[in-house]
Amino acid sequence: MNLRPTASIWILCGATIANSVLIPSAKADETAVLDLTRSSFNFLALKRLGPPIQGEFRVATGHLDTRAEGQRQVVIVLQADSVSVGGSAMQTRVARSDLLFATQRYPQIEFRSDWHTQQMLRAGGVFGGTVTLRGVTLREQFTVSPSTCSQPGERCAIEAQGRINRERYGMKGLGAILRPDVELQFKVRFVPSGTASATASNATSKKNRAGN
Repeated sequence: MNLRPTASIWILCGATIANSVLIPSAKADETAVLDLTRSSFNFLALKRLGPPIQGEFRVATGHLDTRAEGQRQVVIVLQADSVSVGGSAMQTRVARSDLLFATQRYPQIEFRSDWHTQQMLRAGGVFGGTVTLRGVTLREQFTVSPSTCSQPGERCAIEAQGRINRERYGMKGLGAILRPDVELQFKVRFVPSGTASATASNATSKKNRAGN
């Protein structure tokens, strides 16, 4: 499992947000849904010695809500048991165990952005919001890369990165091997809500590839 920290986090997530994490273009009072086939949710578990460990969540749902005044909020929900680590069955089992994500007790991980404007997302910067992990909800900050198009989230991906302290969420296992810091890397795309059935099918397909 070789995980090299990268400067961007594909979001995350939405996620994972100091004024908000994602900002696709949707019309007022409309909801767009996550396009899982063009989104990714990766993380880097930083080791005390040696290269980091790379993992990903292969199944997620999410939506983009828009207020009448044009402010937007992104919510991303990762299915914890879809985590896959470094292509290793053993490492994936450890990640799903109570040592780390405890997926049987805490089946979902949520990223909820603050309300924000599309202009903020185009410019990029630090966005705020909340992360719920292992039943603990805390405020976190993510850095969103400047948009490469006029409609981020629809015509191009929203990319976000951030770092959380896993011990704050009760994830204290393997402390002799892993540092407390975990880097999140999210890339997110949305589609109109009318295509929700297609995104559900995409999620099932990805989960089947994730392996159990």
